[in-house]
Amino acid sequence: MPRPTAIEAALQFRQQLNSLEMASFRRMSRIYARLMLSVSDEVEKLAAEIADMEEPKRADILKLARMRRILRQVEIQAAGFVSIIENEVVFAQEDGIQLATQSALRLIEASLPPDMPDALKAQVIQSFTALDSDVIVNVAGLIGDDSPLRTKIESDFGEGVAGQVEQHLLDGIVRGQNPQVIARRLASNLETSMGSGLRWAMSTVRTAQIKSYQLANHATYQANSHIVPAWIWHSALDDRTCLSCISQHGTEHPITERLNDHHNGRCAPLPKAITYADLGLNVKERPVETVQGEQWFRQQPTATRRAMMGPAMYEAYKKGEFAFEDLSQPYDDEVYGELLRQASLKDLLGRRAKEFYAR
Repeated sequence: MPRPTAIEAALQFRQQLNSLEMASFRRMSRIYARLMLSVSDEVEKLAAEIADMEEPKRADILKLARMRRILRQVEIQAAGFVSIIENEVVFAQEDGIQLATQSALRLIEASLPPDMPDALKAQVIQSFTALDSDVIVNVAGLIGDDSPLRTKIESDFGEGVAGQVEQHLLDGIVRGQNPQVIARRLASNLETSMGSGLRWAMSTVRTAQIKSYQLANHATYQANSHIVPAWIWHSALDDRTCLSCISQHGTEHPITERLNDHHNGRCAPLPKAITYADLGLNVKERPVETVQGEQWFRQQPTATRRAMMGPAMYEAYKKGEFAFEDLSQPYDDEVYGELLRQASLKDLLGRRAKEFYAR
C-alpha cells in the first residue's frame, strides 16, 4: 500500500478536526437552545403588552417591567454561557494539540522523498523529537487566566448578546398590528440576535481549535529543525477559500514563522520535504513540484475566477493593476496578533477602485 503524501495526510487530519468541531457545536447548540427557550415565553407576553399600547414608543417600551426582566434574564443567561464557551475552548485547545502531536510525525514522514530507502527513512524517523503536550499547551496558552482570548470572551459575549437582543426587540415593534404579528416579529428578531451570539461562540471555539493545531505543529517543527528545514503553506483550494489564503498557498516559510491565516481559517503548515542534501548525502534528487496559489487560480474556469474575485476586482486583475500576492493583507487581532485576510479592491487601488466598480 503506497504511503500517503503530506497533502493527503493533511486532508485526513483536517477531516478529524472537523469531526471534533461538530461535536463541540452540537454541545453548545443544545445548551444555547435552552437559553433561548427560557425567554421566548416572556417575549410573547411582551408582545401582548405592546399591542395594548396606543402609540408604543421605544422609551416607553424600555420602561416596561417585562422588557427589563427579559433583558436582565438574557444578560444572566449569556453570562452563564461564557463558562460554556471557555470550557469548549479548553476542549478545543486540547483536541487541536493532541491531533497535532499525532499528525506532526506522520506529516514529516509523508514529506520524505518517496524513493528514500527504508533504512534511511527509519533513521530519520528515529531522530524525531516528540514534545510533551504540557509544553505545547504553554506555547498555545489560549485560555489562561489572563489570556487575551479569555478576556475577550468575558467582556464581549454577555454584553454583546444582551445589547443585540434589546436592539432587535425594539426594532421588532410593528405599530398597529395585532399581538400575533408582533409576537412573530419579536420572536424572529430574538432568534436573529440570539443566533448571532451562538455563531460568535462557534467561531471563537473553531478558531481556537485551529490555532492550537497550527501552533502545536509549529512548535514540533521547531523542535525537529534538523529534519524540517522549513514549512509550506497549504490551503483548501476550493471555491470557499479566500483569495488571501490562495495567494499564500505553496509559499515556503522558515520554521521561525507561524501560519497566520484569519479567523475560521482552514490552512495548514506542511513540513517542507527534506532532501538528501539536507542529510549530507550526494544523491540525485527527484524534484518536488509545488502548485502555487496563483497557478491554481489561473487554471480555474473564467466564471469561477470572476465569482471568487468579483467582477470589478477580476477586471483589475486581468489588466495587471495589482499582483496576486497583494491579495493577502496583514491586520492586528487582539487575541492572535498579526493575521492575514483578503484585501479589498479599495485596499489595493485606493480611490482608483471606483473606476472598476463603475464599469
